[in-house]
Amino acid sequence: MRAQSGRTYWCVSLWLAGGMALSAAGPDANVDGVRFSLRAASPHAQWLIDEGRRRSPTIAWLAGEITASDLIVHVIAEPLVGLAGRTVFQVQAGGYRYVTVVICTRQTRTVQLATLAHELVHALEIADAPEVRTQADVKALYDRIGERTLGLARYETNAARKVGERALSEVLSGRHRPVDTGALARLVRPGSTHTRAFRRNPS
Repeated sequence: MRAQSGRTYWCVSLWLAGGMALSAAGPDANVDGVRFSLRAASPHAQWLIDEGRRRSPTIAWLAGEITASDLIVHVIAEPLVGLAGRTVFQVQAGGYRYVTVVICTRQTRTVQLATLAHELVHALEIADAPEVRTQADVKALYDRIGERTLGLARYETNAARKVGERALSEVLSGRHRPVDTGALARLVRPGSTHTRAFRRNPS
């Protein structure tokens, strides 16, 4: 996601982040499913996950869907320059696929939560495509479902834009109405008749 001239832009980035250490450990019986699947790199990143789930039914739904997949999402909060957020595919290892979601801390915390929702849609788009195992596969996926923005290596999807706006509205309003999971699933997974297109199968 990019902020420019008072407007907000999100994007999925398709390059590997060099030198980033990712934990490839399997499930721990003492860690709940969301904390296993959404791994915070700092206390602030953990706050984003926890607060997002608490204040936005949409974020809570996205977290649940990712938890049911084979995807591990490392959430990082740092002062990005020119971007509000990005999603980077990392690697497949040990029966899991790893992505990094980076949230820019130069934004207000409310917008950071909306950015998290937006980037989690990109993570779910990857989770729902079991054929995605490499960076080249991610590019092929977004050539099919996304649109290029801000250069050859960055893409956007309509679903991620709309979900980010929806989460922002939830956080700002403070309402805690149950999310319409059917409508949300149709938005995030157009044309799919499955609640979850892909489930975790690390074996």
